[in-house]
Amino acid sequence: MKRSTPLRSFTRLQSRAPIRASKPLSHGEPMRRTRMKRGQSKTAHARRARNYGRMLFVRSLPCGVPDAFFIVAGVGLGDISPGICGGRIECMHLGKRAGWRRCSDDETAPGCVKHHRLNGIDGGVGGHGKWYVALGVDGQRALKDELVSQATKAWESLSEAGQRHWHELAAAQFAELRSA
Repeated sequence: MKRSTPLRSFTRLQSRAPIRASKPLSHGEPMRRTRMKRGQSKTAHARRARNYGRMLFVRSLPCGVPDAFFIVAGVGLGDISPGICGGRIECMHLGKRAGWRRCSDDETAPGCVKHHRLNGIDGGVGGHGKWYVALGVDGQRALKDELVSQATKAWESLSEAGQRHWHELAAAQFAELRSA
């Protein structure tokens, strides 16, 4: 099969001038390397809105999955339940974004490792838990909305000084990590 246009990379190679050294290297002299000049970061981390103080505050709250599950599901699912919490508390990004992109930090909720990663909402290690699948699509969205609203109410119940305190703590931890 013939191409009507040549490959782009081949065309690019033809149009560029050959690379020439500014001065010839003597035997045993190492090449000097310079840092690459890059523009502003274009990672998903930089594109989404960040709120480190809120995330630190959310990680200080207890896991909200069992309570929110029973608010959403009621008693209609019989003996299916999310079970007992286990592990440290993490921030679950539960907002509505397409694909695997994370939502902003304002759409987070507290969740233990068991409910977040292991057979939980994230479905990372063991897939989604039976309790999560049993809710169905509408129930899953309702559960996520309930978790985010609980965390948002707790964050907004803090005074301005309280929110500033969490932001300062997060900034201090960030600075400590950078200096280490």
